[in-house]
Amino acid sequence: MEAAGTPNSATDFLNEFKTLVGDRPFDSMAELQTALDGFGEEQNKTPVLDFLGLTPEQMFRLRRHPLAEMPDVVDVQTGIEDQRFIHAPIVVTAIAVLGAIAEEGRLKTTATGNLPQRTVRELHQQLGGLMFCERKVPGSETHMPDLFFTRNLLMLCGLVEEEGKYFYLTTLGVEFLDSCVTQGAASRLYRHLFLNCVDRFNWLFDTGYEDECGDMQHAALFCFYILHKKARSNIDRMKLAAHFTRAFPSVADTMSHRIPQITHDLATSVIEQAFDDLFIGRICYYFGFLTPKPASGWARVRDVRTSELFDAVFHWK
Repeated sequence: MEAAGTPNSATDFLNEFKTLVGDRPFDSMAELQTALDGFGEEQNKTPVLDFLGLTPEQMFRLRRHPLAEMPDVVDVQTGIEDQRFIHAPIVVTAIAVLGAIAEEGRLKTTATGNLPQRTVRELHQQLGGLMFCERKVPGSETHMPDLFFTRNLLMLCGLVEEEGKYFYLTTLGVEFLDSCVTQGAASRLYRHLFLNCVDRFNWLFDTGYEDECGDMQHAALFCFYILHKKARSNIDRMKLAAHFTRAFPSVADTMSHRIPQITHDLATSVIEQAFDDLFIGRICYYFGFLTPKPASGWARVRDVRTSELFDAVFHWK
């Protein structure tokens, strides 16, 4: 039931319809239904301020179609070779992990199914400050959450497999590694990782955030659209997060109703923090969509703007 003082979208729709028709009489229920249908169709085609100019119809499709299937909103261009792809943190880390496994032929997993400690420490030295590490010297893969994320994404993408307590490269993994190392051609790897990350990988994996925070992945294209509309020049990361919660207030409603001790305002704060941590601090950083690059830890960078690589990947209509 709708709470007093917090109208939902259905109430807003009916109030606007009543304002439009005023005291106009309807001769039948059929005539009233026709008027409602016409009003609803017009509303669905009208840009919404909180959607940053998108229409409800576009937003509906945006949340239900893969990233590459919204040509009236954006074209995702990663097919043309661009040297900027090979410098994206996700590609640099992926090549390092694939190379470490290829060098050994296969790598024995730890008892918990992670990369061995020796390999983790070698990758830590190789990658330098590119990937966050919780300790000065990592004791395990879990101390490097960015590395842990990348290795799991590589497995989801079918580039690395585990069998008999060993990691090994698949045929596709060998192919991608060879094209990157010998030809410097990273566009196919970048696209493969990006589309799988957006459409298939669970952004909440190993994060501890509430399930409702995963709604941002269902609206991933809108998250990138926020950057397009609001991050062309420097902007505070949390202001970007606020645009997401304004567009989808029902996400905070759901969380606060499911967990009574969490108020709507607190739920909104949790969702905005998740947006900052997972979308801005993880997805956007990994794929090189924001600048400036962090000199001493991404978490310390508050003002960001879209990068040249973002413009190369997303061609907005």
